[in-house]
Amino acid sequence: MGSSNIKFHINNSCSPGKNMTLSASSLDKGHWNISPQTSIAAGGIAYCEAHNDGGKTKGHLEYTLSDNTTVFTIDFDIPHSGDNTGSGTLGSNPGNPNNYIVEETDSTYENTISFPKHGMPDTYWLIKSE
Repeated sequence: MGSSNIKFHINNSCSPGKNMTLSASSLDKGHWNISPQTSIAAGGIAYCEAHNDGGKTKGHLEYTLSDNTTVFTIDFDIPHSGDNTGSGTLGSNPGNPNNYIVEETDSTYENTISFPKHGMPDTYWLIKSE
């Protein structure tokens, strides 16, 4: 059985004072090589990495934004063979996200892309306030 790996770069480009706080992180399969940061300051970039030597890496990350209502969630499933699946979403309780936007981008944080279907992805997420 092969290994699998995923890297996350999360760019909080929100206005000053709009920090993000880790509200959940779990791995159904694998382990954190680099654990998720407990908070991401406005203007900051956080990095974490999950890995599994014996199969797929599967899990969930969740950050609550500064309004304490909007939640940024990443779900991922990276098999050692076959297609990767993953998504990043914003949600709030109740209703729609409150003036925030999330984009999956390339490493420049300028070009929106889709979640990588193959290989061991290096993902880039941009969170911004409207």
